[in-house]
Amino acid sequence: MNTLNKICLLFLFIFLNSIHLHSRIDFEAPIHGYFKKTPKDIFSELRVLIDSGAYCNKRFSDNLSMLSYLLDELKIPRKSQILVFSNTSLQLSKIGPRTPRAIFFSDDLYFGYVPNGQIELIGIDPEIGAIPYIFRLPQYHDEKFPPIYRSHRCMRCHASEKTEFIPGLVLESVIPIDGGGTLDVLNREKPGHSLPYDLRFGGWFIDDAEKFGINWANKVGLIRNGNTEKRNLPPTNFSKIHLNRHSDPIAHIILEHQIGLVNLCIKIQYKVRESNSLSIDNQKLLNTNLTNELLDYITFKNEPKLPNPIVVSSSPFAMEFQKQTIAPGSTDILRQFDLKTKLFKYPCSYMINNRLISWLPEQIKDEFYAKLINILKPDSSIWNANSHLGKPDRLSLHLFLTQFNKDYRKQKRHP
Repeated sequence: MNTLNKICLLFLFIFLNSIHLHSRIDFEAPIHGYFKKTPKDIFSELRVLIDSGAYCNKRFSDNLSMLSYLLDELKIPRKSQILVFSNTSLQLSKIGPRTPRAIFFSDDLYFGYVPNGQIELIGIDPEIGAIPYIFRLPQYHDEKFPPIYRSHRCMRCHASEKTEFIPGLVLESVIPIDGGGTLDVLNREKPGHSLPYDLRFGGWFIDDAEKFGINWANKVGLIRNGNTEKRNLPPTNFSKIHLNRHSDPIAHIILEHQIGLVNLCIKIQYKVRESNSLSIDNQKLLNTNLTNELLDYITFKNEPKLPNPIVVSSSPFAMEFQKQTIAPGSTDILRQFDLKTKLFKYPCSYMINNRLISWLPEQIKDEFYAKLINILKPDSSIWNANSHLGKPDRLSLHLFLTQFNKDYRKQKRHP
């Protein structure tokens, strides 16, 4: 074989491997087993107890009392309530500016309540992704909890271009019209904390939205003379159909951050499983790229500056969120807010202690923690003084993670 042919074959090999690295994920492929594997999300474990009648077995005469009880049982904060009126849901006919859908969430569960509709709940299996469930709220006359269905129809959006085709979470920002339909899409990028604030909140009710600069919160759009104009929706008290009238802005920002990280971790699981057919060198390249993406995200590398300072006490959700402890009697410093120019006091996500990270493939997890330790250790000189991770922050994070994150501690002992 002459030199020219060898060069051509080499370029062909690189080209084919490049296609594989950036190929569309087929979440239903046998290698992933999305519909074949028994889900290991938090709710699937609770569902067994619910179906047995040993859990969530109280009944109330009104939906809001039952909703409140159910959220408490599932350990989902009621104060995480955010109201969305764009009808981007399977229950679109029931959602609009007068009847918004309420979203509640914890670190592991995502709960949607539609007045006079069904409950939409998503649990996260750390290996195969988002698992959507649908059921109706139990009524006073029900002898047992209503049937809980794993929804396949939800995957039309939750495993689409919006999620990079992995079974993930969706957070849309649109220019809505009067009835809740969509005039245009504001955010065409994947969700996450790096999204500029002027591209957020479209189709959502948001308290004190003016603090976040020019945005589409609490507004609908109309076309006039070929231009899109904003129209403010009138103030409405939703306490009769929801737990309260609030739609907490900090809860929305936290949800945006959390969804971005969840989807990234799920993408890593799928990409690594599919990489077995790649060459060793391309596997290493893929792992490094995914690790660097995770490292940048965990440390808020591309977080935009807050348009205006926010007072923590103005957000009931924020006040409750930062009271959560990492261990009995130990404050979780990763949940402490800044809200002057940035979201958190320390540039490291609280989700680093979530099982999504601890269940990552070992080769990714080892490389991730090795790089993080190399950045955070007190004598690090990798990132210069212009880095968003200053020396005091690095030291505080290093000490905190050494104490409370077993994977960080393990990698520190065995570099």
